Amino acid sequence: RPENGECRPVSMPEHSANGPISIQLLQGDVTFDVVGQQYSLSRNDLLVVAPGVKHAARSTSGATFLLTVVHEAGA
Repeated sequence: RPENGECRPVSMPEHSANGPISIQLLQGDVTFDVVGQQYSLSRNDLLVVAPGVKHAARSTSGATFLLTVVHEAGA
């Protein structure tokens, strides 16, 4: 975050994870693109994405979210 407290638009390019993931929005705004479908999250919304599913994210003003990735033992 810049020193003046202003947020800039940010994005995360399309990628996938080896395990299932969950994203819980804590503050700000974020939109996830998951296989062509857009999900605009509101505070405390939870989004779950299956393993190997491509997804991307973008925010117009910045966001704080909790990201959980499940890694199975031996995988």
